[in-house]
Amino acid sequence: MSSTRVLQEYEQEFRELCERVEDDIRQLRNGGSVRRAPLIKQIENDLSEADSQLRGMEMEASGDPALLRQSGASLKECNSTLIRLRNELQRIGQAEDNSTLFSSYQNDECDPEGGQQMDRLLMASQRQERTSQTIANIQRMSAESEEIGRSVLENLHSQGDTIRSSRAKLDDSNEHLGRASKVLNSLERSMVMENVLKASASCMGFILVCFIFYYVVTRKN
Repeated sequence: MSSTRVLQEYEQEFRELCERVEDDIRQLRNGGSVRRAPLIKQIENDLSEADSQLRGMEMEASGDPALLRQSGASLKECNSTLIRLRNELQRIGQAEDNSTLFSSYQNDECDPEGGQQMDRLLMASQRQERTSQTIANIQRMSAESEEIGRSVLENLHSQGDTIRSSRAKLDDSNEHLGRASKVLNSLERSMVMENVLKASASCMGFILVCFIFYYVVTRKN
C-alpha cells in the first residue's frame, strides 16, 4: 500500500473521530438528560485516538519529502482542530466544576464567613481561567513550533535533493572531462606520430636526393 493511501486512511479516521467529538460536545452544551460523565470519558478516549491518528499521519508523511510538502497544510489544520476540541472540552469541564462549587454556596448557612468564601472561590475561578488561557497559549505556541519544525524538515529534505542532484551533475561533468582528456591525449599522440612520420619522410627524401646526385656525378665521370 502506498504512503499516500495510508495517509488518506489516517486522515479519514481522524476526521470521523473529530466529527463525533464535536457532536458529543454539542450534547454536553445543550445539557438535558444526557449522562455527562460517561460522555466526557468517551470524548477523552476519542481525542486520544484522534491524536494517535495524527501522529501516524505525521510519521507516514515524514518518510517522503514530496508527500510531506503536499500534506503540510492538512497536517496543520488537523493539529489545530485537535487543540481546539481539547480546549473546548477543558472549558466545559471547568464550567461544570464551577457550577457545582457555586451551587453549594447559594445558601448563606454554607458560608458562615459572610461571603468571604464566595470571594475566594471567585478568585480561584479567575486564576483557573487564566491558567487555562496560559495552557491554551502554550499549546498554540507548541503547534506553531511544530509547524516551523516541519517546515525546516521540508527545507532540509529539499536541500538534500538539491545537493544530491548537484553531486550527480558533478559526477557527469567529471565523466565528460575524463572522456575529453582521453580524446585530447589521443589527438596529441596522433600529432606526435604525424610529426615523426613527416620528419622520417623528409630524411628519406634528402637521402634519396643525395643518392641521385651521387649517381649522376659518378656516371659522368
